[in-house]
Amino acid sequence: MSANEVSKNERRRKLLQTVGLSGAALGAAALPTIAQGQQSWRWRTTTVVPESSMFYEMAAPFVKRVAEMTGGRVRLQVFPPGVIAPALEGYKAVEDRLADAGHLTPLYVVNRDPVNAYYGGHPGGMPPEMLLAWLYNGGGQALLAEHRRTTMKMHSMVVGVGPAEIWHGHKAIRTAADLKGVKFRASGAWAAILNEKFGAAATTVAGSEVYPMLERKGVDVVEWSGPAENLKMGLQNAAPFIMVPGAHTNAFSFEFMLPVATWDPLPAEIKQAVTSSPRSVAAASASNRDKAGGTWPYMAPELYKRRDVLALKVSPQTDVYALATLCWEVLVGERPWAGATEADRLADIRDGAILDFARLPGDVPAELRALLERGMALDRAARLSAREICEGLRAARKALESGRFDIFL
Repeated sequence: MSANEVSKNERRRKLLQTVGLSGAALGAAALPTIAQGQQSWRWRTTTVVPESSMFYEMAAPFVKRVAEMTGGRVRLQVFPPGVIAPALEGYKAVEDRLADAGHLTPLYVVNRDPVNAYYGGHPGGMPPEMLLAWLYNGGGQALLAEHRRTTMKMHSMVVGVGPAEIWHGHKAIRTAADLKGVKFRASGAWAAILNEKFGAAATTVAGSEVYPMLERKGVDVVEWSGPAENLKMGLQNAAPFIMVPGAHTNAFSFEFMLPVATWDPLPAEIKQAVTSSPRSVAAASASNRDKAGGTWPYMAPELYKRRDVLALKVSPQTDVYALATLCWEVLVGERPWAGATEADRLADIRDGAILDFARLPGDVPAELRALLERGMALDRAARLSAREICEGLRAARKALESGRFDIFL
C-alpha cells in the first residue's frame, strides 16, 4: 500500500471517529466507566435521516440508554446518511458490514419485501399508540425479529415510532382524481399505490433532498413527516399548499438492527441490557406525547406560563392556536410576532400584549378575521374548537377573492 493510500485511509478513519453524534447528544460525560479487564463493544451505526431531522435526535436517548444499561460496555457511534452509506442504502450497509449496526426504518425497504409495509406504515394502518401496543404486547416485534433473522440474518429490535405525515405541494390535492399525473415524492407502500392505483409519478429520495426538490419544482407534492418535523425542515417555505391529513400512514416504526453473527455471541447479560433499552426509550417517548413542546412562534401563550414547559399538558386548544398562527402567516406573509425573539415573546405574554389584527390585509373576509381572532385568543377557553376552525375555514374560503388566497383543508 502506498503512502498516499495509507494517508487517505487514516483521514477517513479520523473522519468516521468525529462525524458521529456529538458528545452532548450521546451524553458522553454521563456514560459509565468500564471496569478494567471487561470486554466492551463499539458499534458504528448508520441512520436514514439527516442531522437536521428530529428523527436523527431520536437516536440519542437510545444510545445513552444502551450505555447506561450495559455499564458502558456497549457504545453506539451514530453517523448521518452519507458518511457510511446513503440514506436509502442503510440496510445494505449493515448487511455488507460497512456499518456494524443501523438505526433504520422499514419504510425504505418495502419495495424489497412487502412485509415491511406492516412496520414502515401503509394507508389505513395503526396510529402510534396502537402500533406500539401491537409491537411490544401483541407479538409484532417478535414477528419482525423472526423475519429479519430468517431473511436477512439480522437481529432486530423496535426502537420507536413516527407519526402520520402531511403533504406540501405546488398543486392542491382535493380529490383522488387530482393525483393523476402528479409528480410526488413518496416512499414505501404509498409510492407503489400512487403509481399503480392513481396514475401518479412517485419517486423516493432521501430526506436531505426533499426540500430542494420541492423548492425547485422537481416534484409537485412531497410527503415527509408531521407538522413539527416539516416545520423544522422548512417545507412550508418551499411550496404554497399544505394538505392534511396525508394518506400514506398513521404511524411507522424505527428499528435497531445488527448482524446475527454479532448478536448471538454476546453474553446473556449484555443481550438482556441492550434488549431492554429500546422498549424503555419508546415507552417513555409515547408517554410524553401529550406534553408541551414545539417551535416557539407557534406555541400558545399558556405553554409559557410555567418555567418547565415540558411538564405542562397540552390541549386541543393549543393546536387550534398553532393552526390559527399558521393561517395568519399565510395571509400576512410573516409570523404574528415577526422580528421577536423567544425572550421578547415571553415578555409580551407577561405584559398581556395583544396582536394588532389591523395588520391583516384589508380584503381578508370578515369571517376569516373573526376566526383568527378567536383561534388566537389569549384565553384558551375562549378559542374555537377544532371542528369550529374547520367549519370556519370552509365558510371563509367561499368568501375569498378568486386567485388571491387559497387556504385548503
